[in-house]
Amino acid sequence: MAASRRDRVGPGGLLTSQPSVASFLSVVVAALACAPYAFALNPALDVSQYVHTSWRVRDGSWSSSLNAIAQTPDGYLWIGTDSGLFRFDGVRSVPWQAPPNQALPSTMISGLAAGRDGTLWIGTSKGLASWKNGKLDHYPYFVDKHIGRIVEARDGVIWVTAATIAPLAWMLCAIQGGRGTCYGADGGPGAGVIEVYEDSRGALWAGTFDGVWQFRPSPPRFYRLPPQPNGVQGLADSDDGGLLLSIVGGIRRLRDGRVELAYPFPRRMQEAPVNKLFRDRDSGIWIGTSAQGLVHVHQGATDTYAQMDGLSGDAISQIFEDREGSVWVVTRDGLDRFRDAPATSFSMKEGLSNSRVQSVLAARDGSVWVGTADGVNRLSDNRVTVYRKRRAREFTRPTSRDVREIAVPGLSVSAVSSLFEDRLGRVWVAGLNGVGHFENDRFVALSELPGGLTRAIVEDSRSVWVANHDRGLFQVSADNTIIERIPWSALGQSGPATAVAADSSRAGLWLGFGEGRVINFVDGQIRASYGAADGLAKAFVRSLRLDRNGTVWVATDGGLSRVKGGRAATLTSSAGLPCDGTQWLIEDAQSMWLGMSCGLVQIARSQIDAWASAVDNGGDANRALPTIVFDHTDGVRLFTSASYFSSPAMTAADGRLWFLSPDGVTMVDPRHLPFNSVPPPVRIEQIIADRKPYDVAPNDNRLRLPPLTRDVQIDYTALSLVAPEKMRFR
Repeated sequence: MAASRRDRVGPGGLLTSQPSVASFLSVVVAALACAPYAFALNPALDVSQYVHTSWRVRDGSWSSSLNAIAQTPDGYLWIGTDSGLFRFDGVRSVPWQAPPNQALPSTMISGLAAGRDGTLWIGTSKGLASWKNGKLDHYPYFVDKHIGRIVEARDGVIWVTAATIAPLAWMLCAIQGGRGTCYGADGGPGAGVIEVYEDSRGALWAGTFDGVWQFRPSPPRFYRLPPQPNGVQGLADSDDGGLLLSIVGGIRRLRDGRVELAYPFPRRMQEAPVNKLFRDRDSGIWIGTSAQGLVHVHQGATDTYAQMDGLSGDAISQIFEDREGSVWVVTRDGLDRFRDAPATSFSMKEGLSNSRVQSVLAARDGSVWVGTADGVNRLSDNRVTVYRKRRAREFTRPTSRDVREIAVPGLSVSAVSSLFEDRLGRVWVAGLNGVGHFENDRFVALSELPGGLTRAIVEDSRSVWVANHDRGLFQVSADNTIIERIPWSALGQSGPATAVAADSSRAGLWLGFGEGRVINFVDGQIRASYGAADGLAKAFVRSLRLDRNGTVWVATDGGLSRVKGGRAATLTSSAGLPCDGTQWLIEDAQSMWLGMSCGLVQIARSQIDAWASAVDNGGDANRALPTIVFDHTDGVRLFTSASYFSSPAMTAADGRLWFLSPDGVTMVDPRHLPFNSVPPPVRIEQIIADRKPYDVAPNDNRLRLPPLTRDVQIDYTALSLVAPEKMRFR
């Protein structure tokens, strides 16, 4: 549901007059908060990168196969199934009930359309009906006809594809002024029509089993095509003013009387019959097949999405975009929603060599390096380069990205742990088999450095440091010589460091440990040490970060600690953080971003600075901080209680944030966080006055409550289908 709420006025709120529902609701509902989500889909993304939710028949969401979808102006979705009509608010599906002593022509709902005046047109296997303001109308002209597609043209005419059953004959029909007229019963224009579409210029097109009619403007003209298994059921506008047609093997473009291939299907889907074709508001093209799921064409790329990827089913019945920009896919086995979100994931589906990612590096040249369980990947623009030790092979996994694979002689690393770029621009790579670095696609293995778990690679003002879990710290010169090795025991700690950080403008290291201690190690000596008694969180240290002012930020299981000027202070859930478990932190120009056990948390830089100033001046370290939390509903998935390598998260040169996730690697662009500007419509669902229920029809202000009514309960909702669980009333 978008979101619903129940408010009550008890005996203390005695109603002595006959208040209208509208005036009463204006007192009850002061405002509704909109959830921060997209009012469109990012056209650069694959289907797998949108936030996807399914409601499946097998999970009990529906009792039978689904056929059709529509959205009325009040915000509700209407779903047509083999066993009836349902109203859906994003959470609950409620069976529609006809008025007493009335019924639809059939419970098998085959087509739906919402008119601009709020009328819901309902096509069934045995006729056509419409529903508006509590009134159900039937259309005798369509009795015993199977209704297919329903479209309202810009002039208000309702166009319907309809079929007689015995003998089977499809035709094109129009409803105007409540009267129906069908075309094609004599075999002329309109005969065999199974799909109808009005383009952006107002031309009316109709698809048949072996071609397409341009029905309006008159006179009708027929363009013959090779016979199609499912007929021409997909029609959409083309960028160049032509018409896109769904044909086996790909999408054709009809322009100036000529038909040509516009978008070929992937090789494995060349024989897939097409059921539906849909163009979203950002020019993404969605193709629904009868047995192989979705094909998605966007910005010159083509990707696919099927039941094996999470789609409710592979047989597509309809594709629809709602008022808030989410795309809904109706399959025979369920209902799927795809929407944009702040976070975008990259996995094997987008070209990575493996979705198990342990480190990410945002290089100075704008590329992003990803350390996976099967090689090193470099992302640049829309290309993925995979570096492996073994001979390059043909990349056969379906992906919309340009993927190339390079065999790198000497690359001993397969499962990558840590990544790092030094001041010389060399990209360091560490794995179980050793450590080395890239220089212009050439890999230099450093045989003197051990393999195993390399917790971190960092650089201070003098040299590169490599932290090995078992052997300790290695200081490496610019010419790859080992300057010294420092065992962990020399640092006076009971175990290896769990996090390491350094500043390239200063000498020395900061190291964090599992028992909740942080030390500063410079010139072979421990210059400073901080623990719980000094204000540091007494918890496992997950990661460290040095900011531009030399402040040390410590991400721990017990909160976010700050070390500055010999003092430590800790932010916890008692001081405004949404939870305590902090995994890592990064910054952009405006905010600090925390990877936490409860999600990705954004804190304005000004708020952090104000808190830090209060701490430095002896103020309240527990002052509340306003935060924004991005969780799984925003496309964010994070590891919790993980031991990280370098680095789990980074800010790229263009300001985008990159971090590890169970799906691979995730990107958030703080400059382009999607926001839903569409206000949710408020709907009163029911009034209960002194225990007597009153149903409220849309836009009906005639309901009056009896005098001296003592107890009033108003059930109301706000219909936003983007993320109803995020809706808040105030």
